[in-house]
Amino acid sequence: MSTHDLRVFLGIWAGIFALFLLSGVLLHDHYRIWAIVGLGVALALQAYPKASHPLYIAQIKIGSILGWCISRATLVVLFALVFVPLGLVFKLARRDTLAPKLHNDSYLIKRDKQPTSMKNQF
Repeated sequence: MSTHDLRVFLGIWAGIFALFLLSGVLLHDHYRIWAIVGLGVALALQAYPKASHPLYIAQIKIGSILGWCISRATLVVLFALVFVPLGLVFKLARRDTLAPKLHNDSYLIKRDKQPTSMKNQF
């Protein structure tokens, strides 16, 4: 992990804390102490970004766990809201798209006499 990457990481967090601080001041007319502390820590660590490496690793691990959980939850909601109702509508309409019916006239060749040799079948 390069110091440039860690500085970008700290800059993003400094921006996030600055947005929380500004939203508290502009919308609620009070300062959020935790946003001030977070902004101060993020800006102070810009001087020595290697100290933020454990924070970066922790964020990556937590983000991976959250991403795994959110992707599973999204797939469950998608299945419940899209595929289950669609399956019920198809079931009520008696439509089975996975089992196409064969038409005997177009697929089957009726033979009077079975071939005696396997040569030149087609």
